[in-house]
Amino acid sequence: MVECSDRCEGALRSIAPGTSSPTLRLVWLRIVLGSSLVTPLGPSERSLRVLTKAVEMAVALNDPAAQARALSSLVTVHAYRVEYAEARNVVERLRHVAHRIGDPAIVILAGRVPGTTLMVAGRQREPQQLLERVLQSAAAAHDQLLSNWRSQHLAMARATLARALMLQGFADSVLAETRARIRSPRTIC
Repeated sequence: MVECSDRCEGALRSIAPGTSSPTLRLVWLRIVLGSSLVTPLGPSERSLRVLTKAVEMAVALNDPAAQARALSSLVTVHAYRVEYAEARNVVERLRHVAHRIGDPAIVILAGRVPGTTLMVAGRQREPQQLLERVLQSAAAAHDQLLSNWRSQHLAMARATLARALMLQGFADSVLAETRARIRSPRTIC
């Protein structure tokens, strides 16, 4: 990830000096840079600034795909920084963009993040209901959920739901669901 950050920064330095208006290339370089800064360095102030600027640029360019990707990374930064109110605000923006572009994977992400946040805050029943709704809607759109990124968020939503159920004492439900998914590998994610 450090190499990715270095390359993005080099590319931004070579493009940015004479550029006053946002371009798709600048937006995506900022998205990748901001996302790559979260993993090795933790959710730094710098990743927050880079991703916030990427969101602004994606909005200015009216690029919903770039907005969704930047917002999804920005949610992670706020959640890791324990800035749950900010994370919720970003999730609402992400949810709006997800419905606008009709991407079920982003809808899953927009449901999973608040579920995780509520669970960490000790409220187990609410994330259970939220995640069950997210997974039901994902099941209806299963054919569209083929990419690795999309499958990752679906699997994480299932894992978060399992954790919420376990914390409520529903271990048998988690075990039964897991066994059912193992018997039918296509439905694991």
